[in-house]
Parts: sequence; C-alpha cells; structure tokens
Amino acid sequence: MNIDDSTGKNPEYNSGRIPRGVFIPGNREVPYVDMTHPPTLIYMRNDEKSTDQLFDQFTDCVEYIHDELGIDIPDSVTHPPIDDNTKQTLVEIANTIWAADDSTYPNTLEEAVRKACDGEIDRMVVPNLYTLSDSVRDIHGMIDSLSAGGVEVHVARRRVVFEPTDRDSRRILYACTELERRDSNRRIDPLSAGEKHTGGRPPVGYTVEDCRLRPSDEYDKVESVLHAVVDGTMSIHRAASKLGVSRTTIRNAIDKRSEMYGLPEEAERPNRS
Repeated sequence: MNIDDSTGKNPEYNSGRIPRGVFIPGNREVPYVDMTHPPTLIYMRNDEKSTDQLFDQFTDCVEYIHDELGIDIPDSVTHPPIDDNTKQTLVEIANTIWAADDSTYPNTLEEAVRKACDGEIDRMVVPNLYTLSDSVRDIHGMIDSLSAGGVEVHVARRRVVFEPTDRDSRRILYACTELERRDSNRRIDPLSAGEKHTGGRPPVGYTVEDCRLRPSDEYDKVESVLHAVVDGTMSIHRAASKLGVSRTTIRNAIDKRSEMYGLPEEAERPNRS
C-alpha cells in the first residue's frame, strides 16, 4: 500500500495484509483511510433493544469525537440510518469503527477489549461508563485492563478520559463510582432513554426537549440535595429552600420518583420536615 505522506491517506487499497490502524468493514474495500488519526472503536450497549436509544448513543459518541478529538466528521453521519455508508465514512475520515451489544452482552465487548489489548485499537469511546458494566468493580477492572494495553477510554457524555499513563487507581475508582451513581437507572435515564413527557410540569431537576424529559442544568444539585435528605443530613424544609421548591415537591421526588435521582428503591424520607 502506497501512503501519501502529505495527507496521511492511502490512495488505493487492493488486497493483502491490512496495516495496523486501518479498518476494512466486512470485505468492502476502503479507497481512502485517514491514518493520521489513532484507530478508534465506538462501543455501545442497547439493553432495551431500542433503535432510538442506540442511535442516541451513537450520535453522542460521534459528536464527542468531532468536538473533543477535533476530527471533522460531516453531520450526515449522525443522521439515520446507521448503514454501510455511515461505517465507510467513519473509517475513511476518522479511522473509527463501531460495535454494539444487546442480548449478546458481553460478547461483543469482550471481543472489543481483546482487540484493544492486542494493539488493534488505540482508544475506545463509550457513551457512559455503565455501558461497560453495571458493576463499579467490573468497570474499574475493565479500565485497568484497557489502560494496561495502552488504550484510552473516552466517556462521551461526561467528557472524561482515562489514559494509559494514569495509574491513580483511587481516582479512577472514585470517578467510576460517581458516574455509576449518577447514571444508575438506565430504564428512565433521559440521557440514554429519553422518557417521553406526557404533560404538566416536569419533575424537579428536569426539563422538556422535543417532548422528552432531559436533565436540566440543575440536575446534579437536585440529586445531591435529595440524597442528603434520604441520608438524614438535610431536612426537607432546608432542601426545599435550597432548591426553591415546595416541601411537597421534595416529598414527591423521594416517594414517587426515587429512581429518577439514583435514590435507593426503598428510599424513605426522614420524619422531620
């Protein structure tokens, strides 16, 4: 394969051994692959078997690559459907492929990790840390394994990067725990599932976009306050004052919508108000 050193692209690909960092989707030939970018894998997990959910994850990862990694990916890539043209465009422009698990989890993930640790992938982009596992311990182990293989792990929705040179396991474990806590309930997490809003005022800490609930800019603050109430370190009166809402709103959030804030399923508010 002849490489044009001025562009980093190969002008033609016919057959033979594929060099490290160049992906050929299926048996299709890719005439132009930008080899100036490290080989990258987008990994997604679609537990709900929802096409919309999968596409939302894909869009978030592609936008992250565009915004944070500085690769000029055309907007057409984030328009449905995700087909062979999408795959080829990602390969040619960003040296990037994607893979997803549904009921096959964790088969595709394990294969992706193997390829990464074998040096076929330099970085992995996931929408959320819980995409890797529901277990914080497993997430920690997964990042350790990938880091040992020289692979960066990028978390698109949190703009977090775990680099191979980062050996601070305490910091990694803390970050994993915090992110897992915030994103613990995928069933209605608007970041990944986009629960439809049926009308009325949205729950505290949420807003409505395109008829779907999304966390507002105040979500993290609301979540922290509600956890403090459940833990008994803050009164309902103080929580209501801090968030500028009624005490009834605080009670309803804990009693009726605990899963929306990562609260324990059997969360109980303290007797004191």
